[in-house]
Amino acid sequence: MKYRVGRKQKRAVLNENGQEIGIFTTGNEQAAQDYCDYLNSEMRIYGAYYNPCTAESVDGLISLHRTKLGAEKALEAHKKNTIIYQDGFESVYQRWLVIEEKIED
Repeated sequence: MKYRVGRKQKRAVLNENGQEIGIFTTGNEQAAQDYCDYLNSEMRIYGAYYNPCTAESVDGLISLHRTKLGAEKALEAHKKNTIIYQDGFESVYQRWLVIEEKIED
């Protein structure tokens, strides 16, 4: 669905059918336009994944985040608590990764 600002005062946020979604106060015309741009942009979500053994398992979702940085922070925290050692060495079969997904209506 596409969103736009109203033509007259440029403060109302309208959907593609012209129905009012919300209205910004006087002086916030730029905020209304920025909000429409945000609604019309491709929204993305970032998943933090962990696989304890790539030879025998699949990646499991740890958490979902709005930003890539948030997903990376979650992986770092998870790494501190889950490093598995084999014969005194860190396992080479573990994997942590961030996957970016586009959100569609």
